[in-house]
Amino acid sequence: MLGRTYENQTCSVARALEIVGERWSLLIIRDAMFGGITKFSDFQRNLGIAPNTLASRLDGFVAAGLMEPHRYSDQYNHHEYVLTDKGLDLQPVVIALTAWGDRWAAPDGPPIVYLHQDCGERIDLQLRCESCRTIVKPTRVKAQPGPDPSTADRSSKSASSRSASRSTMTVPERATERVFTAAHAANARTVADTAGRRIGRPVAHPAEKIEYARLLKAQGASYGEISVQTGIPKTSLHRYRS
Repeated sequence: MLGRTYENQTCSVARALEIVGERWSLLIIRDAMFGGITKFSDFQRNLGIAPNTLASRLDGFVAAGLMEPHRYSDQYNHHEYVLTDKGLDLQPVVIALTAWGDRWAAPDGPPIVYLHQDCGERIDLQLRCESCRTIVKPTRVKAQPGPDPSTADRSSKSASSRSASRSTMTVPERATERVFTAAHAANARTVADTAGRRIGRPVAHPAEKIEYARLLKAQGASYGEISVQTGIPKTSLHRYRS
């Protein structure tokens, strides 16, 4: 039997999958969210799910705070299962997964569409930068380690000194310093020639290697030099020109 947890993964995707990643879970959420279904018998009838599996999923949602049970019968111990705000926050996830399925797994067209109640037009999810508000293509999104709570105090204390030194750096130095910071946060294996603010071969997240390659290229490094510094094969570097 497959396990439900991903103890070795330090990742919010893994944490979310531990709650809603089992079979039937998102379909139950979908029916509650868009079908208005709240009763055990209605979930079972609509999905054709085994009662013990349905009971397990609903109990898990209640324990995780995605649903609240509301007793609706004084004669029988029957409950409705109502989505909480935490559960409703999964709506973009369901819509995004539907959009992917419509594109890649629905040869006859979308079986269900989601509409804006106020105007009746279709809902469209987009990736948008929270700073510049630009709509971002999937190929222009990178991943990097998030802030480490244990280093928050040290980061705060050293912020002013970093700001002062940054103001006197040249453009290449400033770009390389960004990579050094990200690689160090991801436990890069080697750091060399710190006086020149250059780093050795990073072993951080692949997205950091790609970013580092782009920065080195912007500084005029050859593909051979970039390959040595990043560990990315020369034959693959043409993908990261932009």
